[in-house]
Amino acid sequence: MGSVAGMLETIANVALALVPLAVLAMLAVVLEVRAPWRCGVRPDGLRWLQSSVLMIIGTGTARLILPLSIYSASVFAAAAGIGLFHRVDAPLWLAFIAGLLALDFFDYVRHRLEHKFSLIWRIHRVHHSDRQLDASSALRFHPLEALLTSALHVSVVLALGVPMAAALVYAALTLLFDIWQHANIRAVPGANVLETVIVTPRLHRMHHSYAPDDAAVNLGAILSIWDRMLGTYRRPTMAQAEAVIFGLGQGTDTRFDTLGQLLGDPLRPDATPPANASALRAR
Repeated sequence: MGSVAGMLETIANVALALVPLAVLAMLAVVLEVRAPWRCGVRPDGLRWLQSSVLMIIGTGTARLILPLSIYSASVFAAAAGIGLFHRVDAPLWLAFIAGLLALDFFDYVRHRLEHKFSLIWRIHRVHHSDRQLDASSALRFHPLEALLTSALHVSVVLALGVPMAAALVYAALTLLFDIWQHANIRAVPGANVLETVIVTPRLHRMHHSYAPDDAAVNLGAILSIWDRMLGTYRRPTMAQAEAVIFGLGQGTDTRFDTLGQLLGDPLRPDATPPANASALRAR
């Protein structure tokens, strides 16, 4: 009986976690229809279904396997007094800012490693296999990648004692930025001036290019300062941004068409990572 109750609680938690994402996704679809970046690209029901199933499986897997979420990890750290910020008695405002920066920095590190090592690239390439970029692409992550990301967030929160407010704000910002960066929405005038600080859709679209060197740049989740500091920043011209071609290139046109193919692709050890950021920096 207890296991049934636990399963129902997990399902309820997954549903609650997906509500904000669903709201943002629906808003993005409306904007994609009314103000598209690339005209003629329409929301595709099958792609939305596949991406949504991947997201649900990934969120459910993380909730079932990990004993803590990013939110509960911050509550646990505060109650137990564990983590750097609790041990040094850091003021809340400092712990809040440092927590946000740390979570974003380690997301950058995770993403960079995904493009460097074949084992985790095989998980991440499901996201890069999308030949059309729109709001549904923000959901198109293999469940194993969702698990790895959740484990990273929980580890950072516990190690540093990130405050609950910072954990909640970062989770909300990553949802917002994921949808915004992938959505096929016309740029807001003046938004590109923010690229020295944050990762805009123009920067992230370049990262989704099928060209290997392009995939090694603009790896930040929210802030672009990590790319600028560590040599992986590239600001495309307007012409480059308009001409970008998405996907993994030749030989993958029909490889990621079905949900089964998307879930099983990490078992195919037949592709090396794109040009890694270290090689790009050395040029």
